[in-house]
Amino acid sequence: MKIYTSYFANRKLQTISPDALRAISVGLPKEMTCTKIKELAPDWATVSAYKDGKIEWDEYTRQYITKLDALDVTKIASLLEDGCVYLCFEGKGKNCHRHILADWLREHAGMDVQEL
Repeated sequence: MKIYTSYFANRKLQTISPDALRAISVGLPKEMTCTKIKELAPDWATVSAYKDGKIEWDEYTRQYITKLDALDVTKIASLLEDGCVYLCFEGKGKNCHRHILADWLREHAGMDVQEL
């Protein structure tokens, strides 16, 4: 299975069918309509604590990995579809849970995950 990650504002998304877009964020941009996979979104408490400076990126990562581990690789794999793009808000090169998810999927499921 090959999947992709990206961010909502990426212009490359204009060339991709909306049917292949999946949100893995807590919320959605107002103009975006796509399938939301809430199980892969970080907990709002974790997001809020990080944005407010109450936790560092290492702790955010630890909390999100704990969530993924609790879901189990089989459950997570059942939520994913070949060729789809999994989206959140943070731009390319910024700290973001989609990068954590991509690394986790490579390590635990041997999946091919590429950033657009």
